Amino acid sequence: MNDIKTKFISSNKMLSINFQINKRMIIFFSTFWFVCMLFTILILWVAISPELYIWKNVIQVFRGNGGSTDVNGGVCTSLSWIILSAPSIIYYSIVSLYFINKTLIKEISNDEISFWITLSFSRKKIITQKLLFNFICFLITYLPVFLMVLIYGSICKDANKYIGLLIVDGFNFALFMTFLIIIYFILGLLFSEKGVILNIIVSLMLFYIFLTFIINLLPWDSGSNYEWAKYFRYISIQSLFVPTLNPSSIDPSIVDIDKTRIGRFVSPYKNRFNNWELLAMCISDFFQVVIIILCIKMTVNIFDKMDL
Repeated sequence: MNDIKTKFISSNKMLSINFQINKRMIIFFSTFWFVCMLFTILILWVAISPELYIWKNVIQVFRGNGGSTDVNGGVCTSLSWIILSAPSIIYYSIVSLYFINKTLIKEISNDEISFWITLSFSRKKIITQKLLFNFICFLITYLPVFLMVLIYGSICKDANKYIGLLIVDGFNFALFMTFLIIIYFILGLLFSEKGVILNIIVSLMLFYIFLTFIINLLPWDSGSNYEWAKYFRYISIQSLFVPTLNPSSIDPSIVDIDKTRIGRFVSPYKNRFNNWELLAMCISDFFQVVIIILCIKMTVNIFDKMDL
């Protein structure tokens, strides 16, 4: 048993050393984002709605001028706006970019990676452990936040109906981020001697993600001045992540509201996740898994041919 343990520790020596060197930044990134998301959940819980719901529990407050204000107490709002959306994608990408620069590009440019090559590590093992390190760093940052969301969701009034969809969305988001991380990693290898180019490319990608996220927030319902904005859902990078908890406009057939009165009216939102979106989710997941596998093989081949 001791021999097996010793062999395991020896074979993962590079991984453990990377964690020892970067443990402070890993703890910082994980703690910072957890606190931010905890604050988001608390605002949702305390300031917006005293009752807990996973799905949208919308209260429309109609004023004398005919206007209205939507107050949303569903956890799917924080998921679609922050936790499983562009802000989180950007944050996790920045974390990934930081560790790729430090554990891959820096070691290659300073010829530090040759230290591992001179040992009994194959090139395949070196690069796969570098990639594995970046993926584990993402999980350390992501899982505490998502576990917090699951705990919140488990005590919601509609948990028995929507908790399964919450888990599916969490898994699909992790898959999508894995897809992005492997893309960043390959770019890091291709531009290992010019790390600035990698940072520029990823920055442009993140800007595009943020821009399309803002555009998708525009009210693009039929008759709106921003109806053109709905097409950006299909050309955004984050469209590869297809959420099941996907809110849309209020179904007018559910609630008949007299807008001439001043008062509060509960108006349930409908879930627009249908069979077509289920098919889109399955195709997207399959596509991402295939690309991830191909990219891992490509990463090994690229590193094997590098002159180090």
